[in-house]
Amino acid sequence: LSDLLRSCQGSGTASAILWERGAGLFNKKNYSAAQKYFQRIMLSYPNDEYAAQAYFYNAECYFFLNDMNQAAGAYKSFYINYPKDKMVPQAMFQVGVSFFNKKDYQKAAEAFDEFVKRYPQEKLAKDAALNVALCYKKAFRLDEAIKSYQNYLLLYPGDAKATYVKLQIGILKATKGNFKGAIADFESIPSRTAERAEAQYRIGDAYQNLHEEAQAKAAFQRL
Repeated sequence: LSDLLRSCQGSGTASAILWERGAGLFNKKNYSAAQKYFQRIMLSYPNDEYAAQAYFYNAECYFFLNDMNQAAGAYKSFYINYPKDKMVPQAMFQVGVSFFNKKDYQKAAEAFDEFVKRYPQEKLAKDAALNVALCYKKAFRLDEAIKSYQNYLLLYPGDAKATYVKLQIGILKATKGNFKGAIADFESIPSRTAERAEAQYRIGDAYQNLHEEAQAKAAFQRL
């Protein structure tokens, strides 16, 4: 391979050979070996047609090797160097996933929030918006989680996940001891939705926590 690459030096064929070898190994899930080929393209052919792909899949290799620190940095390096590439949204989303996987929920929330602000209509935007709330929930920052879920409803009114989001808001309010606020959110969930039964149970539970036993009994009877 080394002799072949030397004979093709500067022709564009060399980077194509490296890409083919790296992609083949990547598809076989041999990420460490694949990464060596991608990194050779990055170092030797940064302006080649395969360079952007090499940057992106170098990050993917780190991700699948469970090196989340390196993955996050490599994804960022990709979209900084190739800001117009079609894979930039995916890379930005993966930065958030990488931080989430290493339980750095603050940085994950920031990454997902940046994604939503920059690409509010991308196919991954709704997932990113929900992930912002999930990150704050994981970090026990419940006020920020509630605000993030509320922001989702503002960004995507009428979305299919709206009832799920309302349920989560109610649960978080109840966790904080705001039972009246939680009841209002649970009651806003329409009947004949997947979340309604749980919402109805939680209405009864919230009334019990308020020591309003008659209201609690009536709520449970509606189940």
